Amino acid sequence: MLFKALPATPPTTIRFLFAGALLCATQVSFAQNSFNRWVPPTPASTSEPATARRGSVALKAKAREEEKVKAVAERREKDSLQLANGQSITLRRGLGQRLRQAAYSKEDAGFYDFTWEHLQYPPTALRAGLTGQVTVRLEVGPEGEVTNSVITSDDIHQSAKSEKGASITAGREAMRNNAQKLLYGLRFEPAPSSTQEEVPVRFVMQ
Repeated sequence: MLFKALPATPPTTIRFLFAGALLCATQVSFAQNSFNRWVPPTPASTSEPATARRGSVALKAKAREEEKVKAVAERREKDSLQLANGQSITLRRGLGQRLRQAAYSKEDAGFYDFTWEHLQYPPTALRAGLTGQVTVRLEVGPEGEVTNSVITSDDIHQSAKSEKGASITAGREAMRNNAQKLLYGLRFEPAPSSTQEEVPVRFVMQ
């Protein structure tokens, strides 16, 4: 029987095949080891999230702004009887009675000056063509501060044609509120006990 001799494999080819097999086995082992590798969990950050920090800063800024607005309002209330020329006004008690007599008195000049500078005619009342008077009863403490105010009456009427869409009810309510707010800022001379002042506020179109 004759056998055909196979050509011999060159040694260089064997070395390449062997090296390639080792390389493939190494890559498979590395991939397997990488897949099964245990990675410790990343600890949760204890620092405050950025969004929470921004929210906290915004709240603090808002609180500071509210405190500033409150301080300005308190200062304005304290200085409400300061006229444009810097003069401070302290009113004599019995103001309401003297005003009801409709007689101008020098001792009440400060009240007239103050109302002239600070009384605001509500735009809603102007559009509705309203004029008139609001009477407010004030409770004045011993130190001269107004501790309470109540509207006792009003005589508000339409003296001019109202604009289209203007509300007479809204204008009347605005006049009452403005009068009460104005008189709450008055300061009177000290007295042994609390007193009452019934003060009229007039809204007149000019």
